[in-house]
Amino acid sequence: MIRLFVAIPIPYEVKLRISGIIGEFQKKFPNFSDIKWTTKENWHLTVSFLGDQPETAIPFIEKSLQILPKNLFKISFNRFVFGPSAKMPRMIWLETNNETSRQINLIKSKLEDELIKNGVKWDRGIGPYRGHLTLARFNEMPRNIEKNVIKEFFLSFNMASLDLMRSNLLRSGPVYTKIFAIDYGS
Repeated sequence: MIRLFVAIPIPYEVKLRISGIIGEFQKKFPNFSDIKWTTKENWHLTVSFLGDQPETAIPFIEKSLQILPKNLFKISFNRFVFGPSAKMPRMIWLETNNETSRQINLIKSKLEDELIKNGVKWDRGIGPYRGHLTLARFNEMPRNIEKNVIKEFFLSFNMASLDLMRSNLLRSGPVYTKIFAIDYGS
């Protein structure tokens, strides 16, 4: 079994801009050592987490991705927030705007319908899609930090592909490997 998810990759230039903001945060709060920042190599927008799958499912997943319409659209981020909720924050997210979340949710729904038709089984989950890029994880909310982290941040890029990714969980952190990509052009 291999752990799989479908993702929208983040372009290198966008990663550099986001890294600059993270650098500002780290300078502002140098003593906050409990944050575990995700590496920019692992940054992506998850469309659908498929969990543990047999390798024999890969052709069916690829077929499901190939069938999707290749509608290009702009991915837009609009703010840094604490996730998954303000009441129980454990992460720092860069959140997409509502239109981007709506567009990705449409892709997610069509993909998952095709996966079902092609016999791929996973926990589909419920609830609306909330687009976000996970930048950091922590166990305890730092004091006097909330107003300084949650801020607007506008950044957009054109979606170029949907990627099937393998996730290997190691002690040092997750390692993601692209299995294949469905090109959306640019």
